[in-house]
Amino acid sequence: MKSLESLQLYALGLLRRHAQLAGRRDFISGYTALHWAAKSGDGAVMREILQSGAGVDVNAQTHAGYTPLHLAAIHGHEAVIALLVRGCGADCDVRDNGGKKARHYLHAGARPEVRRMLGDPAARAHLGGDALSKKKLRHSLCILTSNVSGC
Repeated sequence: MKSLESLQLYALGLLRRHAQLAGRRDFISGYTALHWAAKSGDGAVMREILQSGAGVDVNAQTHAGYTPLHLAAIHGHEAVIALLVRGCGADCDVRDNGGKKARHYLHAGARPEVRRMLGDPAARAHLGGDALSKKKLRHSLCILTSNVSGC
């Protein structure tokens, strides 16, 4: 029996020789190579797939409606989430067949930056949020303390 690592190297070799395989789907799950890489958290393989020139759709959905971004969120792969969103322009608003966006699958311990990247409204209102959120918070505090002159 071959080791998992040797099977992964074999699959990567196939993708290198036959780039069109990157866009093919598993007939049972609807996964593409990008879905499998996102699920496993393998950013290096993802980069290679995306740079293969095969025209892979970063927002491709499985039969259950999952995009690679959903799978990265489900499995807690924050670096892969960043690669998909910042590096590839993955759409954070795609919903799966259950109506959930990728942010709905983030683990409780996900970093606030990742939550903001996926558009989590609760993360935007967090104290460590963007400048607009901080300004709104400061303004609200001014109103509450009746210190309007400093606002």
